[in-house]
Amino acid sequence: RLFYTWTPDITATPFSAWIEVASREKTAGLINNLDIWLDKAGRAHLLWLEQSLWDLRLREKFFPGVPPTYSLEHAVVDKGQIVQRTTLASGGEGLSKEIPGHARLHAAPDGRLFVFYYCSGTDTQGYPVAENRLMEIYPDGAHGEPIPVLLKHPFTSFMTATERGGSPPSDKIEILGEAADLPGISYARIALMNKIRAEFTATVHPGVAGSRVSL
Repeated sequence: RLFYTWTPDITATPFSAWIEVASREKTAGLINNLDIWLDKAGRAHLLWLEQSLWDLRLREKFFPGVPPTYSLEHAVVDKGQIVQRTTLASGGEGLSKEIPGHARLHAAPDGRLFVFYYCSGTDTQGYPVAENRLMEIYPDGAHGEPIPVLLKHPFTSFMTATERGGSPPSDKIEILGEAADLPGISYARIALMNKIRAEFTATVHPGVAGSRVSL
């Protein structure tokens, strides 16, 4: 079970009563709390992983018919009330065979919010998947399509430089953690806002009815 509590002023106001954000108790599932971020409006963005069954050996005897599923979840809490909840990625039996894993939130200086996460499993063609992905979360709670981050050794478990740890918002994601097929701890720095430059030539072709421009 995942709970949340808050106070507007820790020096003067006690914490509020706990609210339950998510639960997998009915099927002996698993919840991994991943990250929390406060936006400029003071709303808390929560990120966690849900697994329908913690141990598949329990399924046959205790939970027949319950499919093993995995999902990356995001919720927004405003003054102790859940105002948005979104499933960012999901997989498992009856769903995609791509399984979301460890993740972190990352805020850019302009207030844009991203999720950096690990994904494993197989794609629709049956090829193995083991990669990091980046997804933007929009202010209305919707999210963009995931973009693969093409690291030679993707991070499977990691930390990032966040505002919670005293780091300012950044247009670069700094990652420290365990990378696939590498011993020890690895580091990577990923630029979010690379400038795009377009170059082209223009040729004007005059005609009786007008001109045609070729780029």
